[in-house]
Amino acid sequence: MRTQVVIIGAGPAGLLLAQLLHLRGIDSVVLETKSRHYIEHRVRAGVLEHQSVDILKNAGVGERLLREGLLHQGVELRFSGQRHRIDFGALTGRSVTIYGQQEVVKDLVAARVATGRPLHFEVDEVSVHRCRFRCAGSALSVARRRNCRSMRIHCGLRSIVGASSRSSTTCARRRPQR
Repeated sequence: MRTQVVIIGAGPAGLLLAQLLHLRGIDSVVLETKSRHYIEHRVRAGVLEHQSVDILKNAGVGERLLREGLLHQGVELRFSGQRHRIDFGALTGRSVTIYGQQEVVKDLVAARVATGRPLHFEVDEVSVHRCRFRCAGSALSVARRRNCRSMRIHCGLRSIVGASSRSSTTCARRRPQR
């Protein structure tokens, strides 16, 4: 399989990148170690600042967010028996939207599936190699294994994006010095 970009991680960052690339006609493949059910149902953060909402709307995945998200103009903090309101509108002219990260992921997965572009779940192992085939220069390739089946994905533009947690293949791990 050949592609322009390989994205490792189907969280909000990886899926949003895949959507933005698709809108610009750039081919990509998304690889995820977890199952679709897991990433769509794992409860995570749920406060979106206005910039995030704008990006999701512009990427074509904001319809449900706008319909179901809860707009908040501020927060109230309580300490020492007193209430302290922080009015976002008065301070910044903006608000935040309460919409769970798992809901953002569901919207982005649905958009990715609608494109028909590759989105692979439960990928057991991903490793990055220099291409030794008929690739120009130092192009990279990604080997992936799923259910004991291997596949090599050639990335002609040398673009492999690590868009997942710290446990990702793309993150360098160092042991603390003793």
